[in-house]
Amino acid sequence: MSPCSDPVMQREQHDANQHEERTRLELRIHQLEKFEAIGRLAGGVAHDFNNALCVILGWTQLAYEELPEGSPTRKKLDMVRQQAQSAAELTRQLLAFARRQVLLPTNLDLNHLVNQTVQLLLNVLGKRLDVRLALEPDLDVVSVDASQIEQVLVNLCLNARDAMPGGGGLTIATKNVKVSQKFCRLHGYGTPGRYALLSVSDTGTGMDSATVEHIFEPFFTTKKMGQGTGLGLATVYGIVKQHDGIITVSSKVGKGTTFEVYFPAFPALSKPEPEARQNSLQQSRLDTQIILIADDNAAILEFAGAALESRGYRVILAKNGPEAVSLFKGRSKEIDMVVLDINMPGMGGREACSQMRAIAPDLVALFTTTHSAETASPDSKIQEGGAFLQKPYDVDALHHAVRKRFGVEN
Repeated sequence: MSPCSDPVMQREQHDANQHEERTRLELRIHQLEKFEAIGRLAGGVAHDFNNALCVILGWTQLAYEELPEGSPTRKKLDMVRQQAQSAAELTRQLLAFARRQVLLPTNLDLNHLVNQTVQLLLNVLGKRLDVRLALEPDLDVVSVDASQIEQVLVNLCLNARDAMPGGGGLTIATKNVKVSQKFCRLHGYGTPGRYALLSVSDTGTGMDSATVEHIFEPFFTTKKMGQGTGLGLATVYGIVKQHDGIITVSSKVGKGTTFEVYFPAFPALSKPEPEARQNSLQQSRLDTQIILIADDNAAILEFAGAALESRGYRVILAKNGPEAVSLFKGRSKEIDMVVLDINMPGMGGREACSQMRAIAPDLVALFTTTHSAETASPDSKIQEGGAFLQKPYDVDALHHAVRKRFGVEN
């Protein structure tokens, strides 16, 4: 009797395979639980930090604008603003890992995004890289935040470049795939179904299994000190997960690395037509608009009021939801827009706006938030066409968001 036909040996081999698969799955689940814990901590820290940065960025810009050209203090304030913006980028990456960014999804042709992004990256990637595209012509439409997916592709391409200092091949591919229950079980998350696959492969130095095991952890990096924050791939992981996607990595030392990103596909969706620009208000009218602002953070409230006043608006300030509703009831015919923080104790921005719109159904509203966990959308995706402004914001970002809600900017 051959060993392969021995029932006892077959059973032992089957048990060994099951044990190996169970162990691998338990390790994967443990890693996901660790990511969740780190994400909750990172999201909490970023929330408080963003509120502080909003005030720092805002008042620094206002102080800068009040000084005459050539003032030495202007240069100092500009350095403060640059550092604050760097800190804001760090919190943005932390929120991305924690899957707490506000998403603005649209129906997207992933191939179009790949072509556009690669054209922008060619100079950055350098002439030593042989960049090749293998894009499926009839790729299914995905519903994603284009700017976030662009960030995913940029991060993966730059990581590939860094893995090939002497040059090499970079292949970016897309195709339609079906994900099975077994595949989802193997990776510990995901839902079976149809996906659009984006893969980025390089012929670089590759990674050993120990490195691959930690590659998506925040602040883990294989680069030299000062050459990276260790948040690039953690950000990618968070963005993909927030889009209900799946990301995998395979790598061998000296053989290169392949990242595969799966986005839920919607074959029935059509690509959106460009929206016509609506100029519902002229600039001359904007200068006379009255805006009610409500935020329970006194420092942010004071800055937001000063910021809009500096751009010619008249403002009314409220320190919470009930006060905002009370002020609106008394001046509903005068107020043209409300800017409301989503997460205020007692009464949040959505509830306050609902009560105001019971009086004035066409009221224009802009909501502010530090992260998507504060929005009312359970899956963190906002469908209201720019009705949310994420903190930290500066004077220009707030002004642009207000003009956009009034319909005078795209």
